[in-house]
Amino acid sequence: METTDNLTLEFTAWCKANNLPLMSADELLYEVAETATRDQNQYISEFIERWHEAQAAEDAKADAEEARYQAYRDRDIDGSW
Repeated sequence: METTDNLTLEFTAWCKANNLPLMSADELLYEVAETATRDQNQYISEFIERWHEAQAAEDAKADAEEARYQAYRDRDIDGSW
């Protein structure tokens, strides 16, 4: 599974290698759309999709952890142990 931390490192290195300013992929796509190569625009667009997928997975994991914590906390409070 890709993580946003790993994607951040990848994107930072890619921007440096392509002599592009470091900013969010959404902003970069808007800023350089007309001057970037087709391959660069494609990479940025695909990167944005990968980022959304990684963020959704991380959010789902955090939600599941919060639900487990709440269930544990509720059992403890209710004396259901």
